[in-house]
Amino acid sequence: MREGSVTRRHSKKTGGTAFIKHFVLSVRQAGSYDALGDGISIQDTDFRILYQNKAQKSLFGDHHGEYCYTVFARRDRVCEKCPMATVFSRKAETATGELSHQGRKETSFFSITASAVKDKAGRIRGGIYAVRDITEHRREDEQIRESEEKYSAIFKNATEALYLIDAVTMKITDCNQKASELSGYTVRALKGMNFRDLYPEEEQDIVSKIFEKASETGYLPGICGINQFRSNKVHIPVELNLITLRSRAKNYIICSARDTSRQREAEERLRLEHERLINIFDSMEDGLYIVNQKYEIEYINPAFRREFGAVKGRKCYEYFNNRKNACRWCSIKKISAGKSERGEWFSPKNLKTYDLIDTPVEKPDGSISKLTVLRDITERKKVEETLRENEKRFRNIFRFSPLGIAIIDAEGNLAEANPAFRDMLGYAEDDLFTGFMYITHPDDVKENLKLFHELVEGKLDHYQIEKRCYRKDGSLLWGKIYAAAIKDQQGKFKNALTIIEDITERRMMEEKIRSAIVADDLTGLFNRRGFFPLAEQQIKVALRKKKWLSLLYIDLDGLKIINDEHGHMEGDQALIDTANILKRTFRESDIIARIGGDEFAVLITDLPGPGVDNLLTRHCYENADIYNQKGGRPYKLVFSMGVAHYDPEHPCSLEELLNKADALMYADKKERKDDKDTSLAETGKPERRLHVRYRTVKECWAAFDDSDVVKIKDISSGGICLKIPHRTTADSVHTIKVFPSVNGEVTSKASVIWSSQGTPRQYEAGMQFSEIDENFKKSLKKFILKYTEK
Repeated sequence: MREGSVTRRHSKKTGGTAFIKHFVLSVRQAGSYDALGDGISIQDTDFRILYQNKAQKSLFGDHHGEYCYTVFARRDRVCEKCPMATVFSRKAETATGELSHQGRKETSFFSITASAVKDKAGRIRGGIYAVRDITEHRREDEQIRESEEKYSAIFKNATEALYLIDAVTMKITDCNQKASELSGYTVRALKGMNFRDLYPEEEQDIVSKIFEKASETGYLPGICGINQFRSNKVHIPVELNLITLRSRAKNYIICSARDTSRQREAEERLRLEHERLINIFDSMEDGLYIVNQKYEIEYINPAFRREFGAVKGRKCYEYFNNRKNACRWCSIKKISAGKSERGEWFSPKNLKTYDLIDTPVEKPDGSISKLTVLRDITERKKVEETLRENEKRFRNIFRFSPLGIAIIDAEGNLAEANPAFRDMLGYAEDDLFTGFMYITHPDDVKENLKLFHELVEGKLDHYQIEKRCYRKDGSLLWGKIYAAAIKDQQGKFKNALTIIEDITERRMMEEKIRSAIVADDLTGLFNRRGFFPLAEQQIKVALRKKKWLSLLYIDLDGLKIINDEHGHMEGDQALIDTANILKRTFRESDIIARIGGDEFAVLITDLPGPGVDNLLTRHCYENADIYNQKGGRPYKLVFSMGVAHYDPEHPCSLEELLNKADALMYADKKERKDDKDTSLAETGKPERRLHVRYRTVKECWAAFDDSDVVKIKDISSGGICLKIPHRTTADSVHTIKVFPSVNGEVTSKASVIWSSQGTPRQYEAGMQFSEIDENFKKSLKKFILKYTEK
């Protein structure tokens, strides 16, 4: 019947109205409807309410005489789906439905049952309207629906395999896609399978017991150690979590299954890592222990056990510090926050000091424990204390020592110097910090640098040297230097500790003593004791460097006659004059010595080869001539001389060289005595020379380096003596051109053998020709014959 098809109408049949009113009256008299919990109302065929029991009045209020659709549905016409309209239209004897009624605070829901009231003739005279409050049931149904939706969403979208299993038969009633992926079966194939069949036969009883336990407890999590079959019969380890779902009809178990293959691999790796760490810990020389959040010692390594004994399981604060509660300085709270700590700890147990490193370590269950590594530093602390004391002592020594002390870095700069060092050299504190080589005498720098570099490079740990240093005022100080390397912990050079002792007075005294020992008191030359060590050293050098040496053995002839006729003082003067001639003739590098009463020796060094010594011996004779020409003595100095050569290709000893030169000297003396060439007792006779000298009888001149024209004093086939206006240096070479020329130019290079002052403005120079060829010899011979005489 369409809404509105049943219209309001009034029965004209008074019999029908009377019947329904009589029915309502009987109901009221009986009072049976008032005892019911459901709301009951009686309506006539016009939907007018004729009766309401107490329950309905409490639900909707007293609406006697009002139309039901107005009261219950708040409408102005009959509802299309009204159960009472269905009954009145004879479509059904009874009809049911639901009604939502908007109250003041909330909406209520009711179930409706409508039934007809008929007379004896079967005509419908009215209806009974039963209303039951189903608001709570509707809410429960809504919650169940929402729960089912959530369950369905979780079930389908879960990241783990989920099975809905009959708790009695263990048949799978539902599962998600992850269960299909885990087992290898399709979802359709899994539905209806017995859950036991997913496991090996030997584990099926275990699975059954797990389900029994889950049914009893309602919840059974974290079941591991069982393997599930895949469709290809491959075993995979799984973890099961079971929860019982109870309903009115039957009980179900929701089982989640998770593949733990990777977890097992991770656990195996963790186990191996744990074993590796334990092996490392056990092999450590340092003590190590692990304390959990309850201050319990969980692990100790062997080194720790040797130090403190077996203390595993004990509270750390009880054992280590004899306390009843945790130490207030304990670092475990900071460690729990992921921070590491380092410090020192003095153990009252064994009275030792330890260096501690506390580090957080995460355990497999996620909790944080404290791993402590401790190293015994008792000896180190003692050493540090000793070092501090030593440093203090060193500073006192450094400050108050009478010896100079300086710290020098690897670059040779003075990093620090004590007051004695500064006072010794006359520097202020700020003036001294430059390289120590700047205050070292140039002759000592090379050896000092070599030793210092070897000290820096680690080739030497220390060295000792005596050297000269410049004071700030420029004066020299002899210092005895002791330098030792200061190294860092890696053994690398850091600084040099240098101690200097002022030995200037000692060196001056030693020099005086040395001079007295090796020097001849009369002449100042080396004596025999001084000559031999130096000469032997030069022979070794010549042998190593393959250089020539010449040894001149010189004897002052007639010394006994001078002593006898003129006295020993004059004889001493003759020896002094001979020494002066030798000093003027030979170089500083040559070794000159008086090795006997009237015997002298000269070792000529650095000769390029034989022959050069002839020039020096000639120079010696010429200097003696100059001395004799000046006069002033009642005698002339005449030498006998022997020259022996040291050939590095045919080496010999110093003694052999002296014997050879001595023999040649006596041969020279004998030859001159036989020829009666010279004698100190026979004055006025000519001296023995290599070349005969000729004096010019006519005006003869020579061009000196093409600039000065000077007078010729005498000339020989080997050299020339010129009167020049200025002094010239020995061994200098000049160009000499002789005038007048005779049938050709007489020109040659000549080297200066000696030079002396004749008058205040006049000098003489003896020179030896060095470029002599046959043409020069012929021209010179003609010049001598024409312009000179003996």
